[in-house]
Amino acid sequence: MNGNMATLEGDAALELSVRHRVPPLLTDLYQFSMAYAYWRAGRHAEPAVFELFFRENPFGGAFSLFAGLSDCLMFLKNFSFSEDDVEYLRSVLPANTDPKFFCYLKELDCSGVSVSAVPEGSVVFARVPLLEVSGPLAVVQLLETSLLCLVNYASLVCSNAARFRVAAGSRRRLMEMGLRRAQGPDGGLSASRYAYIGGFDLSSNALAGRLFGIPVAGTMAHSYVTSFSSLEEVWPQTLVPNGGGAPVDLIALSKLWLSRVLKLLSSSLNQIREGELASFLSYAIAYPHNFLPVIDSYSVSGSGVLCFCAVALSLTELLYAPLGVRLDSGDLCRQSLEVRKAFRECSKHFSVPQFESLIIVGTNSISEQSLAELNKKDNEIDVVGVGTHLVTCTRQPSLGCVYKLVEVRGRGRMKLSEDPEKSTLPGRKAVYRLLDSHGHPQLDLLCLWEEAAPVAGVPLKCFPLTENSSVQSMTPAQVTSLRSEVFLCGKISSPLSSASESRERAQASLQTLNSHHRRLQEPVQYTSGYTPWSLTSQRETAPIATSSSPIEAMGKHGTRPKRMTDRQVDSHTGELMMSDSGSDEDFTQDTGSTESVRKGCDPLVSTQRSKLQQRRAKLNQKINRELLLRTGAENLYRASSNQKVKETVALELSFVNSNLQLLKEELEELNSSMNIYQTQSVTCCFPAKNGSDGQVVLSRRVEEKKEFISEHYGEEPSLYRSEIQEFMELRQAMRTPSRNDAGPELLMEYFNQLYFLEQRFFSPHRSLGLHFHWYDSLTGVPSVQRALAFEKGSVLFNIGALYTQIGARQDRSTLSGIENAIDAFQRAAGAFLYLRENFSHAPSLDMSGPALSMLVRLMVAQVQECVCEKLILSSQENKLKVLLQAAQEAARVSDVYSLVLQAMSVPLLKDYVPFSWISMVQVKTHHFRALAHYHTAAALCDCSGFQDKDNEEGDIKALIQIHTREPEKLNLHDPEDKRRLGKAHLRKAIIRHEEALRLHGICKMLRKMDLLQEVLAHTHSRSLEKYSEMDQEDDFCELAEAPDIQSHTQQKPDIRAPDFSVVRVTDIFHRLGPLSVFSARNRWIRRSVCLIRGEAGLGLTLRGDSPVLVAGVLPGGCAAEAGLRDGDYIVSVNGVDCRWAEHAEVVHALKSCSEQAIELHVITLQMHQTERRLNLSPGATEQQQCSRVPEQNPHRPSSLWSWSWRTTGVSRRTLSSSRSFPESQAMY
Repeated sequence: MNGNMATLEGDAALELSVRHRVPPLLTDLYQFSMAYAYWRAGRHAEPAVFELFFRENPFGGAFSLFAGLSDCLMFLKNFSFSEDDVEYLRSVLPANTDPKFFCYLKELDCSGVSVSAVPEGSVVFARVPLLEVSGPLAVVQLLETSLLCLVNYASLVCSNAARFRVAAGSRRRLMEMGLRRAQGPDGGLSASRYAYIGGFDLSSNALAGRLFGIPVAGTMAHSYVTSFSSLEEVWPQTLVPNGGGAPVDLIALSKLWLSRVLKLLSSSLNQIREGELASFLSYAIAYPHNFLPVIDSYSVSGSGVLCFCAVALSLTELLYAPLGVRLDSGDLCRQSLEVRKAFRECSKHFSVPQFESLIIVGTNSISEQSLAELNKKDNEIDVVGVGTHLVTCTRQPSLGCVYKLVEVRGRGRMKLSEDPEKSTLPGRKAVYRLLDSHGHPQLDLLCLWEEAAPVAGVPLKCFPLTENSSVQSMTPAQVTSLRSEVFLCGKISSPLSSASESRERAQASLQTLNSHHRRLQEPVQYTSGYTPWSLTSQRETAPIATSSSPIEAMGKHGTRPKRMTDRQVDSHTGELMMSDSGSDEDFTQDTGSTESVRKGCDPLVSTQRSKLQQRRAKLNQKINRELLLRTGAENLYRASSNQKVKETVALELSFVNSNLQLLKEELEELNSSMNIYQTQSVTCCFPAKNGSDGQVVLSRRVEEKKEFISEHYGEEPSLYRSEIQEFMELRQAMRTPSRNDAGPELLMEYFNQLYFLEQRFFSPHRSLGLHFHWYDSLTGVPSVQRALAFEKGSVLFNIGALYTQIGARQDRSTLSGIENAIDAFQRAAGAFLYLRENFSHAPSLDMSGPALSMLVRLMVAQVQECVCEKLILSSQENKLKVLLQAAQEAARVSDVYSLVLQAMSVPLLKDYVPFSWISMVQVKTHHFRALAHYHTAAALCDCSGFQDKDNEEGDIKALIQIHTREPEKLNLHDPEDKRRLGKAHLRKAIIRHEEALRLHGICKMLRKMDLLQEVLAHTHSRSLEKYSEMDQEDDFCELAEAPDIQSHTQQKPDIRAPDFSVVRVTDIFHRLGPLSVFSARNRWIRRSVCLIRGEAGLGLTLRGDSPVLVAGVLPGGCAAEAGLRDGDYIVSVNGVDCRWAEHAEVVHALKSCSEQAIELHVITLQMHQTERRLNLSPGATEQQQCSRVPEQNPHRPSSLWSWSWRTTGVSRRTLSSSRSFPESQAMY
């Protein structure tokens, strides 16, 4: 296994490999056409600088490894064109190409080129330049494609290997064996080298071992085992003992040991495959020191491990040391435990200690996810062999490196694009890595070449290389320069790293990473930034006026673009897809703070979900723009009478409609990205509605509130700056809720505050002029409403969506995780159901009745799925009752998913629900129906021998009742009939499994979900294995017909409506006064009254509190003379605010001013003109005059407009014309 071959490791071998694989013609033709254009214009010798970097970390992670540098340097060293190269270029370039250009090419080399680079094997991050190539413009331009080709695949495979290394942990060894699956010989050779650098220990590639000094290993394939059929084919049959002596008949010795092993392990000789034993003996005679066979060609427990133990014990007796075994199919964890158990029993019984440490190698299409699963399950695998998923990089086919011009003739150059991610920073730069006090990388800083380097311990400011352009401050504990000069004036200026040296650097570099950057699932994205000097260079270089970041330079028509703050929560898996793209004029602009100050909000940690949400928000804006263009074009088409104009507009409309269709398909694909929401369970998560301030920015909302406070309440708006700030902070926070219990509470807090906001600022007699702008989560089409009910409904929708995310992140391999998932999905169903029952005439498709009904059913289906998983997980034994319950639960899940499929197929929804959702539901419908038949078959076959004869009749009855109809022509008392019925159920299970796999293969998005593929394949193979065990060669009986399974559940879903009373909130605008009086629905006149106490007192009666009411005024008294009237509310006494004062406090204030004049501020409530006309009309009754609230139908569902704490059990004061006060009243 560990036999390393002789190598040619060194510069000569590497140079030979690169020279043959990467000649200078390995580039794009347009590189030569550009070089000719430069040469023709006389610009070919101008000094230029290019940078090579990638835009996003691969595989959804937070880091990458840089590789391919040695190949790049060898390529540059040997870069020159031969006569044949030039002649070929002469034949393919246009005929009018100047012949002198080809003479120029013949003399071209890299003698004027210099390169600085990150050391090979270093951890690197997105958007940080890995290579800086400087030299003559034409030459460095010609190098582009070749350098990208050398770095892209090398760094991608190296990063993929590093992720496998992290997933495997330090205990297991990793072996690369993907040559046969690689993209050609070059890909296979490169993959072996860079997988080794990334952390793999061994390779099966013999040439890679020779060229790069990689340890190589290999044993045998299944074909070697199956090529033998009997012991007569073994030759020679003897083996000389390791210590010397007479040859020993290994066949006879192995037969002796085989009999002992069979007796020890209670196995039968009939199961032994003679051909498998012969192959093991033949290989052991050939390589007695390296005996490691593959033992799953037939049956691991029935033949493979038994034959191995017999041969290995024979070798041990002859003083040889066998290495171990290889498992290549089936359930590797279970098989490895069985094999290790056999080894330990042999070691103990036969006193062979070395059997305890025999190696077990696992090689069964291992992926990163399956490797991570391996760590969670009990297993005894020591070495893991990885092939396809490593060398082909299944999850991401390309790293996406780019090569961008940043400087020509000493002047910076930058690229501007509508896509902010494709913008570049101009100028030649130095790159530094800032470390914290523990030595962990903290930030990669890009500085202009002429800037002073950052200094450890000295604070600095920078802008992050993301769309969030807020300046950040930090103080590094250590500073290192990330790049160094590696190629100078045509020569390699630093020693090349060998594969082993680069490997050591890679592993050391990975260990310095913070664990939250290194983790594979939902990592925290690393920060890279640039200095303010770089920003100045950008502003000087950009062809248009720019703002404060390269992202803001993308604004159209001179407008300042919105900063995208939609970041979802950081957690074990992801976040709610919820954004509210605020403007740069929002409340955060002055603070510069990046810390979340509100519980339940987590706006900064970058995850896959946040990137997905940013793409979704941009798509929503593009769809909105196309819709506006289409509306304008349609209006022009209808208004114009010019036929030529109509034809032009019709053509433009076709383009717009085509763009809209493409954008909607892209949105559908984003909504189908289920894999990044998942843990180890396959569940459906719903993307939340995207909120946007597109029509009304937050600053406009602030001004509207200030204006309303001034006009309606008569208060100075500046006094309520802190309240307005607090509310806007709450609204900002609710856009990025955390995906835990605090997240829904934050949304409920905002929902409850909307009640107070409605009462304070939304008058039924005046529009506030605000528009609430939300995007449909299914179609991306914007909806704009003035009604605050739309805002409430959208928030409630997002509460439901957030609960789906919380449910999806639970670990459903534990009972507690399943219970949490059940609770979350039930709450999500409750939120959607509550919204459906209380929101009519939805302006968007996702909030329509059919869509919400579909979502409720989908959540209920996932609850049932969790209940089924809970039963199977809590009952591991194959008892009859448990198996029948599992079958009925699985049938119930299948039935509920079929109802979901019906809901998705209604005419309003079928064209908008993503195809992957429909496919997933179809797959689950067939999958769980298959499981129902499988568990029923297991109950019939595995529990055929009843231990308790007294319960036999009851068990037979249970087996009959589980079916929707009694099995025909079968007597379940007969074991043979039970076997036939079980076989029929397995046949139905296999048919359903195959249909599920077929539907899975049709959907592109589902094919990307490795976990789902593994689950479907595993259950299918399990049913096939069981069917093959039951299938007898002499069984000629007619196959029975298996009835359907009667669905039943032990735990029905408990749909839980949101309980808003759980989250207690305080009215943010509490200082405006008691809501019963000081609300937007009431109008009043404010007056000042000066009272002078007379001998008879003040002459007024007070009643109630908060605020205190003037219940009566004595005619002719002091109060009446001062102008005080019945029904006035006392607002202040001598300048002291008493809107919230109690009765006794106001009385005390009045009495304390007995000898002085008392200045009162009072208000008098007014009725609206409509109510006034009603009350003053001749036909108005006393009851009509007293009632101000129209009668409502008690049976009619309440609308979202009237949602308040009264409907959720929270009491509040209300004002009516017949208000009564419990407090005492008195004359003063």
